Order: sequence, then C-alpha cells, then structure tokens
Amino acid sequence: MMQRFKMIYSYRGTSYLGWQRDNVQKKTIQSTMESAIQNFSGHPSIIFGSSRTDSGVHALGAVAHVDIRKLDKSGKEKKVSPIEFKRAVNAYLSGEDIIIQDAEEVPSYFHARFTSKSKTYKYRLICGNQKSLFCHDTHWMLNRELDFNSMQEATKLFVGKKDFSNFRGPLEEKEVDPFKNIQQFDLIETELPFELANRPQDFRSFEFITKGEGFLKHQVRAMVGSLVRIGEGGLSFNELSDLFQHKKRGHEYRFAPPQGLYLWNVEYPPKEEWYDLWKKSSEQRVAFRKAKSKEEDDLD
Repeated sequence: MMQRFKMIYSYRGTSYLGWQRDNVQKKTIQSTMESAIQNFSGHPSIIFGSSRTDSGVHALGAVAHVDIRKLDKSGKEKKVSPIEFKRAVNAYLSGEDIIIQDAEEVPSYFHARFTSKSKTYKYRLICGNQKSLFCHDTHWMLNRELDFNSMQEATKLFVGKKDFSNFRGPLEEKEVDPFKNIQQFDLIETELPFELANRPQDFRSFEFITKGEGFLKHQVRAMVGSLVRIGEGGLSFNELSDLFQHKKRGHEYRFAPPQGLYLWNVEYPPKEEWYDLWKKSSEQRVAFRKAKSKEEDDLD
C-alpha cells in the first residue's frame, strides 16, 4: 500500500547547496529530507518539491509530496497517519535547519509543482551608509542608499503575462516556457530587524513581494537586481521596459544574491480541481516541448 503525503515545510538555506539533489552527494534540502524519510519508512523515496531553490535561499511555506510504503515489525504493510509521519520525519531531521510544519495524505494525482495555483516569494534587503555584522545570511546587505520611489514606480513593469527571457539564469532549461504570468509585484519599506532596530539613522529595510503562477530559474533575483540598479541610478525605467522587447539583454544587471530570497507561500486550488489541473499541466508541457523541437528543426 503506497501512501502519498503532502508536506508544508520550512528551511533555512544557508547550510545547504540548494534544494535539488545531484549526483555528487552534496548536502541539499531534497537529499536531507529523503534520507530522513527513508530512515522512517525503511525504503528509499523521492520527494517532489513545489520549487527548486538555489543555494542560500530560504523557505517558510514550501510544499513537497512523497510516496512511502511502511511495514510493521512482522513485515506487513502499515497505514501511516499524517501526524505519525510528521513527528517521525521531524525527529530524523533533528539537528537540521528543516522542519515539516504540516502533513496530509493526498491522492496520487496531487503534484506539489504541477497542481499548484500560485507561488509567493519575498526578498529582503537592507541598505545604508554603514556596515553591519548582522543579517548577512538572511538579507541582502547593501552598503549604499537607494531611490525608493524610482524602484517602486518600476515594479509595475513586471505585472502581467510577459516574456521573461531576459530575467532568467544562464543555465535555464530551453524547453521551459519563458512566458510567465506575474499577478503581483510590490515594494514596501519595513521595520528594521531587531539586530539593527537601534540604528534607524544608518539603515533602511525593504521587502519585495511577488506572486505568480510560476517563475523561471533566478527570475525573482533578476527582477530584484534590476530594480536595485534603478535605485542606484544605473538603469532607467525605459531601459528596464526595453528588456521585455528584446531577446538579448540590452543592459547588464546583477542578480540579487540568494540569501535575501524566501519562498513564502504556495497556493493550491480546491481538491476537486487537482486532477484536471494536473492533466492540463501535463498536456501543456508536452505541447510546448513539441513546438520547441519543431522550431529548432526549422532552424537546421
């Protein structure tokens, strides 16, 4: 009897080399969680995540699913409750910067990535004219002042369904559709973290909030990085707008470093819509890959 569990979990990504397991046996979120689940069930399992974050990125509301089969002491299959699963796996994760907040048993057509409705990311940045020894692994610490109003005005350029080819990492898979629907992109000024709360004259704290149906690899960090360039005066509103019109980058900008990025929340539709959404997502991926293959054949 195979059971599928949906997990909502958090992690501090500082000590991990990204989310995705690789073939070099590096310490990742995925490999660490799979090891804990295997210690509980007695069988190797593969977890599938809603997002594959980079090294140093954090999460407060990540989602993953896993299929497990548990045997009792006599060798018979045993049904595991969500509470037992959560408590046992968290016990095996003791000492790690990962914790499962909630678990529930779900049907086999639930997929953490392909049945999701939207994802929300937050990016935290602190800027000022002084250096600090704190917050370096949880914020982007920028030792300069920024034009908040110019950055805030430019956030509207990211909202809507657009071609984000110029806002993705160099190693992004070619078969991934670059058109993404960004439903929200806000920039707000926030209170300083407690480590810096007694120095409001030296620092300002900003939070970038973006929500979309899906994101390209490094897309959020590229969007934040371009806004920071605007705040520094190195990129104009029109130059940023032009990046949506040209297939090649017309203006170089930095990718914001990973430590300020948080996967905040993953939303799913009602359970009765999961199967249709999973089926539609599968058909769309197949259709896009066929179109991409034909496009490449036409270039030969």
